Amino acid sequence: GRAAYSGGNLLGPSVGPGAIGAITWNVIRSVVQTVASQVSRSRPRARFVTSGGDYRQKRRAKKLTKYVDGLFAEAKVYEKTQQAFICAGAFDVAGLQVYRENDRGAVELVRACEVMIGANDGIDAKPRTMYRRKFIDKGVLLAKYGRGKGNEDRRAAIAGAAVADPVGDASGSNLVEVYEAWHLPSFKGADDGWHVMSIDSSNTGGGGLLVKEQHTKQYFPIILFALDPALSGPYGVSAAATLLPIQQEVNVGLDKIRRGQHLACRPGVWRPLSARLSKNQISSAVGSVQYYAGNKEPTFYTPQAFSPEVYQQLERHFERAFSLYGVNAQVAAGTKEAGTTSAVAIRESLDVQTARFAVLSQRWENLHLDIARIAIDVARDIYHDNQAMRVA
Repeated sequence: GRAAYSGGNLLGPSVGPGAIGAITWNVIRSVVQTVASQVSRSRPRARFVTSGGDYRQKRRAKKLTKYVDGLFAEAKVYEKTQQAFICAGAFDVAGLQVYRENDRGAVELVRACEVMIGANDGIDAKPRTMYRRKFIDKGVLLAKYGRGKGNEDRRAAIAGAAVADPVGDASGSNLVEVYEAWHLPSFKGADDGWHVMSIDSSNTGGGGLLVKEQHTKQYFPIILFALDPALSGPYGVSAAATLLPIQQEVNVGLDKIRRGQHLACRPGVWRPLSARLSKNQISSAVGSVQYYAGNKEPTFYTPQAFSPEVYQQLERHFERAFSLYGVNAQVAAGTKEAGTTSAVAIRESLDVQTARFAVLSQRWENLHLDIARIAIDVARDIYHDNQAMRVA
């Protein structure tokens, strides 16, 4: 099962290869990749305009648009949001964190397993506390939080912290499990918002607190995105979970066909008992000649393992997986639908599929607008701390 507060539950423990067989036709991956190619190929752009502004305000709006364009290009935002889209299809949610790094705005992909929100706190999808768990190298932590006087306890805690093994291969690592949390203020201007970052310091007797500062923003720096938002809570319903029953049927059907064809669909030869043939006289050599004595020639045969309905059922399962998300299996294969030959018919087919993703496309655009809003706020903080910073 899954903890009620933890994101990133993929499918559960009962769907391993031993339970449903090895996946040979990965329907889930094909559907997620196809939907991603239909929706995330667009690159929403945050464009700033004025309402009745003067020349100076319009000029500032144009420069602000250019700044966001430059930030998106430098931080490779579109590449990361596309990756987040695929992660949201495989898991129940994905996130993008907009933060400040070396006096520059940065964007980072946040995997579903790194985000944690209290079940009661996030029941209405508006939590006030968010946690992120991440594995960071000790050297990075020492360089960022252990330098200077007064940080002796931090240096000792980081140096003595137990290393983690995220992948579980026991090969050894220098990674430390770090927890970061944000608590939103009760209202604008309230002083009860906090930003905390810490590590497990039980081995060193304390000093594991790396950051503790007030959080004055009314939002989290991590923007969550779900392919199919849940009716309750901040997460969603992944395509992997939705398509799991179909994937199981496909796996079972493929395994049945494989075993049936292996046992039945083998070319063979029937020969009458009266025919006298030496052992292995009939060969597969081209142009070979076989002699036998008897009044009836041998019969070559290749039996059929299953009726056509079995293979058709497998194809129906495969096509049904795509239809659940409003796409056609032909689109995934890079071909047009059967019967659509004219340009008008092809355009109509594309329009129908585009309409199916209208709501998802709106949330995809809002994701980029939210990134732009937080990025501008980060730029304001950078300028507030160092007014010598300028954007060319």
